[in-house]
Amino acid sequence: MRFLYLRLPEPRPDFAEACLAITPKVHCVGAHLYLEITATQNYFGGFEGWLARFDSLRALYENEIPFEGVVADRPEWAAPLCAGSRRLLILPEGQSQEALYAKGLTALLTCGDPQSLEAEHKVRVKLIQFMKQVGLHTVGDFARLPPDAVVRRFGKGVLQLHDSVRGKRPLCLRVFEPEGRLAEVMDAEEASCHDSLVHLMNGPLTKMEARLLGRAVLAKKITFTFKLESGAKQKELFLTEPSRNSGALLTLFSEWVNGLKWDSPLVKVGVEVTDTIAQGSRQLHLFDDEETRQLDLQSYLERLRHRLGSDRAGFIKLKENHLPERTWEMVAQPVLPAPKRDFYPARPLYLFTPKPFVFNAALWRLTATEKLTTSWWSGEPPRQYYLAHGPGDQKLWLFQTEEKWYLHGEFC
Repeated sequence: MRFLYLRLPEPRPDFAEACLAITPKVHCVGAHLYLEITATQNYFGGFEGWLARFDSLRALYENEIPFEGVVADRPEWAAPLCAGSRRLLILPEGQSQEALYAKGLTALLTCGDPQSLEAEHKVRVKLIQFMKQVGLHTVGDFARLPPDAVVRRFGKGVLQLHDSVRGKRPLCLRVFEPEGRLAEVMDAEEASCHDSLVHLMNGPLTKMEARLLGRAVLAKKITFTFKLESGAKQKELFLTEPSRNSGALLTLFSEWVNGLKWDSPLVKVGVEVTDTIAQGSRQLHLFDDEETRQLDLQSYLERLRHRLGSDRAGFIKLKENHLPERTWEMVAQPVLPAPKRDFYPARPLYLFTPKPFVFNAALWRLTATEKLTTSWWSGEPPRQYYLAHGPGDQKLWLFQTEEKWYLHGEFC
């Protein structure tokens, strides 16, 4: 298991709710926030991909919340390992306990269950003073004591802390469940025109998208409250198709707000989702379910693109490029098939990322097909492509550059 622990200046349930968009295992204890990475890191292409997705989420709150935290193997070790100084410490997997053992005894003040730390603070301060008197200096010194020696020297009540330090007592935290209103507030004093107001609205709507995803709901009605120096105005935006896509909502907002007039300077804008629908709950069509199935497919694809990335899920769209690996792109909406060409060299349906290929040329029959020149700024040599018929009815698509062979595809 790997956890991302964040120490916040104050409880922020709205940010915890947004974090549900990247992992379902969010634990919030006051200003302590724990996110389990292992649960969803494969969705994002591994640990680095998960952190990149979290970083994009963190950037939305960068001016509101000063973050400091640590990536650790266990949640009970995270708080004492927190780097502080508004930075994130990433400990390599399997090294959290060693880093904890190297800490001074004061680290024991924050080790263990965050729900009971405040109540145990005074007792732990006295315990640490006594430990120093008997010759202990680090957390590792305390951890290496046998359990019976801990009970004999410090009392039976300290055994739970000893187990937590050694990783023998799993910490069970309550999973965070969002509640309350879905609302965001934005300062709009800098919005001097329509375009600047739309630009500023991008942040709150992106936060709202993450929070809606965390609750697994779609917005049906959004209420905007425009606070002016002379008072406040409230407008409601009804969505004909429930959605949470921030890009689509921003486009609707831009078109919708264009006709509004202010009789005094705009100060703040409040955004609240006042009506939602559970994700997947659709109104059934009376005669034909084709429309419903299309909407469900779009909703499913939207979730995939949000979790895996826009470059990992979607529909294939062909585009002009002489290099095979660059003749397509991933898009959110289905596209019409490309027109059929009269002549096109034989190419496999599935391509690989070009990788070096070593083979015995005497056992393969090679047929040259096409020669492609790469972009001059890339510095790559030209490619001569071949159909390669090998033993066992293998049929591969290879290319050669400067006596080096690369595998680019396979014919099924």
